[in-house]
Amino acid sequence: MRRTLLRIAIFALTFGLGVGISVGWQLYQWSLVPYEVSSVPPWPLASAAVAKVAETDVIMIVGTMHACGPEANYHTMELSDGTALSQSCERFSSPLAAERALKARLRNAEIAERSLDRDEKGRVVGEKILTSGPRVIRFSLNGNSLCVTDAPSLNHLRLYETGALYHGRKNSGND
Repeated sequence: MRRTLLRIAIFALTFGLGVGISVGWQLYQWSLVPYEVSSVPPWPLASAAVAKVAETDVIMIVGTMHACGPEANYHTMELSDGTALSQSCERFSSPLAAERALKARLRNAEIAERSLDRDEKGRVVGEKILTSGPRVIRFSLNGNSLCVTDAPSLNHLRLYETGALYHGRKNSGND
């Protein structure tokens, strides 16, 4: 009987110790998560004022122009904040010619980020380069194609690449 009670006591102590360590570890991991500060308050202020601010803070595409051809295409978008974003893609005769064109465009650029594109098997199929300056430019080299996305800021580029820009009221371009 004593052995059984001793075993139950040891089991209860080890179980409690394990649960305590697990909870402590979860709290420690949670403390490492970076704290995000949101520009939107969690409580309602003057709801009409908040709604007006929310409407004007959203960046929309208000005008577009597309020029497509067999070897190249060009797209430009006018945004609701008065800026413009453009993307052009050009197909070259070979991957080497595309690399030369990329090097020529990067000659005096300040490279902020460089990464390799890989396919589902892990093979390198292209390269992406981000340059910074007065405007942010993303170069995408994939085989014999070179695409260039030119945005006024990193936020505008992120919105475009994630598909978060949507069409608002159209006022110009050949929509």
